[in-house]
Amino acid sequence: MTRSVLIIDDDAEFRRSVRAALESAAFSVQEAASAEEAISCLEREEVRVALVDLDLPHMNGFDLIRVICRRFPAVSVVATSGIYQELYLEIARNVGASVAVRKFPEGAPLPPNEWIRLISSAAGGSAGA
Repeated sequence: MTRSVLIIDDDAEFRRSVRAALESAAFSVQEAASAEEAISCLEREEVRVALVDLDLPHMNGFDLIRVICRRFPAVSVVATSGIYQELYLEIARNVGASVAVRKFPEGAPLPPNEWIRLISSAAGGSAGA
């Protein structure tokens, strides 16, 4: 279970790119385009880390983080956003995310090796584990 990740983001291209990076580092990856899909996946799959976009349709990422922390306490949450500023990332940490990062720090996408490092750390291991 330590290498299982659920990517929750309504941007299919973002999910695909992060999935490719994580699978190259031997992670088992699931995807969800909404909070509702994520909850359904968490109910049936063993997941160690949830990568949660804060700007989701219907139920926002902040509320999803609260649900994950309450219903699935063994799941570590990494929050991310392409639009929110640092204040919102801090709120994400306050509601239960262990890590909160911007998708595009300084205007460029976060590199694949950085996603691997962040998810590995949240899963409780090193990037080479």
